[in-house]
Amino acid sequence: MKLVTVILINLIRSLLFDYKKTTHMTLKKFKRIRYISCKKNDFFIFGKDNKRVLRDILKDKDFFYYDIYEEGIYFNLTLIILMLSYLMQTKSIISSYYIALVKIKTRKKCVTLIDNSIHYWRIAKALENQVYTLAIQNGTRLDINLLSDARKKEIFHQDYICFGEFEKVFFNEIGAQVKNFYPYGSIYEKYSKLSETYDIGTKNEFDICIISENFSGYDNQYPGVENAVGMIAKYIVKFAKKNNLKVVLALKHPVSMKTKNKKELDFYKKYIDISNISINYKESANPWASYKVASNSFVTVGMCSSLLIEIASRGKRIMACDFYGPPWSLQLPSPLAHINLSRDYNLFSKSLKNIFNSTEQQYWNRRSGQIDYRIGSNSLDEIKQLILK
Repeated sequence: MKLVTVILINLIRSLLFDYKKTTHMTLKKFKRIRYISCKKNDFFIFGKDNKRVLRDILKDKDFFYYDIYEEGIYFNLTLIILMLSYLMQTKSIISSYYIALVKIKTRKKCVTLIDNSIHYWRIAKALENQVYTLAIQNGTRLDINLLSDARKKEIFHQDYICFGEFEKVFFNEIGAQVKNFYPYGSIYEKYSKLSETYDIGTKNEFDICIISENFSGYDNQYPGVENAVGMIAKYIVKFAKKNNLKVVLALKHPVSMKTKNKKELDFYKKYIDISNISINYKESANPWASYKVASNSFVTVGMCSSLLIEIASRGKRIMACDFYGPPWSLQLPSPLAHINLSRDYNLFSKSLKNIFNSTEQQYWNRRSGQIDYRIGSNSLDEIKQLILK
């Protein structure tokens, strides 16, 4: 019993340390330490599923859902023994805990949407010959560029549903270990079309949609990046005022997340008068609001949000403003991207004007191949088949 107590104390300390570093945990987690049985489920959903996509796909299946951001700490003797065995391999108590938990609870498959989690990579590697693992890309993986070369080589996926061919080249170049790529596109973009509130009208409701990208505090590590994002919004408002256009700001966080929602607005207030534009206040009940407002706009503009690529895959016009360069760049080629590291308004205005003046054929003539390379067009049913097989 003393050994169990010591291990639990060290696990809690590790989770607290992980919380401080990455904000992956909430303090509520440590109030829920409880026993768990070794009864296995067919599927294990590892990590956050805040849009309930995986839980909906697996609703008629036997699954265990573990949100590493919110769920409590589970324990039993088998789990603790397995933790100790995997600790020699990972040198991480928290990764060992997750591996042991997946091992004792999974009969068939572990699936995740947090494809950038080192804990998931270690699960997939440790259980490679015991549990089928599937990761699904949920956004552009710009964060991978911030990792050390040694950490990049720790990336491990058994099967990986990624956006497009770009990821295959990128992951191979950095030495990541991916056994099977499935460049099927974005599960979120495809799933949003099932929403009852999803409706692309025949006439655009807005002329320009600004994708909210709150970079507050990033200047400490990446000097000038906040201004790069802010200038995009400032230039759009200036262009819209001159050309009598309607602008909407698509917020990332719903109004229910009061603190994050306020921080988004406060960030943009430093650059534009938000009272002069429309604000898309996302409701918690509709996680697809940003997709809808972008789809109902003539052109969507931003810097490095995955929504740019996702909306372009629908045949909607975008302008990805490369105002900073790596690591905060989608690495899209021109003309799909407006590369303007000097942040010159005249160049910005010229590019945006060309988009408004182009016919559909003119716009896509040089861009269709570029977007096809970045995001696949496979159906949602094909993605579901991979998850369910």
